[in-house]
Amino acid sequence: MDFTIEVKGRGKEEEFKFGDLELFHKECIGGHIVHEYVKANNHWKLTCMRCDVCCHIAVSNDGTTAIVKTAIDGEKKAVKSLWDKQQLCVVRRV
Repeated sequence: MDFTIEVKGRGKEEEFKFGDLELFHKECIGGHIVHEYVKANNHWKLTCMRCDVCCHIAVSNDGTTAIVKTAIDGEKKAVKSLWDKQQLCVVRRV
């Protein structure tokens, strides 16, 4: 299943961290995504509350940082899932 992450836009001057972002699952027509930090593996587990599909994103430049950048600049980005190397998560701003 596709996993397109929609992130609510933030301003450049705002102070926030990844855990503060509002995320939604596009394929579920805006299903709210709950994000939970997994300290043991240093990643975030993103789970859609509507369809229960999840994606694991690394704390890295091409993972969580890319999502934060999309919240600011609005540019669509591709992010690879941490565990399922075939799954590509697309991030776009709403």
